[in-house]
Amino acid sequence: MAKEVEKKFKLILNGDELNQILTEVKGKRIEQTYLKLDSSEVQQAIQKNFPEVTAEELGNIKEARFRQKGEGEKAKFFFTLKSGGQMSRDEYEIELDGENLKDIRSLLASEANRNGEVFKTRYEISKSILGKDQPLVVEIDVYDGAIKGLLLAEIEFDPEQFSEEEINRVIKEQIDNDAEDVTESKVFKNKELAKIKSLDELQIKRSQEKEAQQKIPIR
Repeated sequence: MAKEVEKKFKLILNGDELNQILTEVKGKRIEQTYLKLDSSEVQQAIQKNFPEVTAEELGNIKEARFRQKGEGEKAKFFFTLKSGGQMSRDEYEIELDGENLKDIRSLLASEANRNGEVFKTRYEISKSILGKDQPLVVEIDVYDGAIKGLLLAEIEFDPEQFSEEEINRVIKEQIDNDAEDVTESKVFKNKELAKIKSLDELQIKRSQEKEAQQKIPIR
């Protein structure tokens, strides 16, 4: 098990600004299919591929994902589980090949086991922080498919080495000063984006989410 700690930002860059940031950076195609956790076949696949995960840990799993990273002969395939949470989540992941890959693909052939898809190209950019030996990797995802045009940036980091304020500054000062922090947003989780049919629907759901948050009483 790994602990995933990351912040996510919605970018407001135009085409020229994006191209300037991504100059000489080669992107990698990513396709993600999300699995229905209430499917008995999906549960059997999880238990088979993650035998080390305890029943208690499985009870905390809120997301199961099949990912293809890259294309053609260089493509790699992963089966990933994630717990609930916003910035910090538990993550379990294995690389698939051979019979395991064949079994998961067979599982995904049934619509009853699938819970939406995401298509994007990921660009990784290394950014330095003054006084820090280790650089940060900013992952910029350019989405296509139903939500073509959406731009998100993610930074996975060690909270013992970097503060949230430092992460925010990297995005605001080196990527996009108008970026919106959507780390706490459920709408911008990929498992939710996988079910959205258009950018208009995404905007409506985000507006509804903001309205609901404003109605929560402050204690």
